[in-house]
Amino acid sequence: MKKLLTIFFAVLFVSISNISEAAFPVKQPVSAQAASEPAQAATLTTTPAPAVTEMQKTMHTKKAKRTADTIPVVLYVILAIFWLGWLAMGINDDFEGYDWLISLLLYILFYLPGLIFTLIKMGKYY
Repeated sequence: MKKLLTIFFAVLFVSISNISEAAFPVKQPVSAQAASEPAQAATLTTTPAPAVTEMQKTMHTKKAKRTADTIPVVLYVILAIFWLGWLAMGINDDFEGYDWLISLLLYILFYLPGLIFTLIKMGKYY
């Protein structure tokens, strides 16, 4: 049991240490010269920018939110195996909806259906 816990915490710390902070760009201040250039550049360019639909915008923001707030896949599977799959689902959904509650009830009643339900719903998050 001690060896199992050691492996669990080792995997946990390795998955946490792989999180990159490079996804957060730093905004650069705009110089006065760059502020006057867009008016000139607008007259020179004749090709229109590609149109982005509202659906594409919402899909992009949903995907960005889903990848920013989710836990690593390895930790999700480990929590699912150790009776905490409902917790992993709740964290990924911000405890909105009923999937995590269904998972919790299945884990309480029977372990195997809860595990299967949690692993099937994993496709929703990753």
